[in-house]
Amino acid sequence: EVIHIPVVIKIGSKVEASYVMNNLIEEIERMENTSSYKRDILRFLKIDLDSFIYEFKRDIYDFDNLMDFSRYINHEIKKLQVQIGNKIEFHVAYYQKPAIGFLLGTIFKTENISVYQNNDYKNTFFKVFDINSRKYKENKLNNEFYTIDRSYMTDESDEILVVLNSSSHNVNVNSDKLKKYSNYVKLTLNSNGTIPYEIDWVEHSQEIYTLLNELQIKYKHIVLAHAMPESLSLVLGMAIENYWNLTITQYNPKTSDYDEIYTMNQIKYFS
Repeated sequence: EVIHIPVVIKIGSKVEASYVMNNLIEEIERMENTSSYKRDILRFLKIDLDSFIYEFKRDIYDFDNLMDFSRYINHEIKKLQVQIGNKIEFHVAYYQKPAIGFLLGTIFKTENISVYQNNDYKNTFFKVFDINSRKYKENKLNNEFYTIDRSYMTDESDEILVVLNSSSHNVNVNSDKLKKYSNYVKLTLNSNGTIPYEIDWVEHSQEIYTLLNELQIKYKHIVLAHAMPESLSLVLGMAIENYWNLTITQYNPKTSDYDEIYTMNQIKYFS
């Protein structure tokens, strides 16, 4: 029997984590046709679901702090897996900084995970990924969700900028830190504004992963500037893991520019 574990990870948002946890528990109860899941799992398995709320309240531009936070969650997840085995399905709601989602995605090396995205208009988290296979790590050869524009100004550069527009607002490619790149590839979501919440987003993540995989073979270094939902970044982190020389940026409202926070191959966990 599958044990459903809701996980809430919050960074820099006003939305209460307890509210989000209750949102996930209600979804699990709807699936399991029960009204006492939180109480039952505490009673029978001695698992307190509130212990799977993780809040980061420090500087997101300090990678050492972020790495410690991610290691702690990773440790708690592994401890739970040892306790009850591999019959777990995680229900993950992460918000609110997409840049950190890539890091957090490296925690969840699993094929049983549902990922939820906040709908700001309805103030509710919707399941947008229902992952039960390795499909999210597979290349997708035809592009139906994103338009790709390529601009190659030189053959001499071993780095490339990737601009991902998958939100209601776009990356400012004319910012000081981005306009210095001679070569760039831009992905723009075809649907107007945001990805519909009614569909599974795995093929959207596949299209982005396929392009990044192609570029990491050709270039020594990729820089990613993005406007995207948090859940999408988390699943891309699951797919990419911590092998590529792919630098993740975060828009900084204080400077109106895109600061480099970390590179995926900097991510290290202790066994």
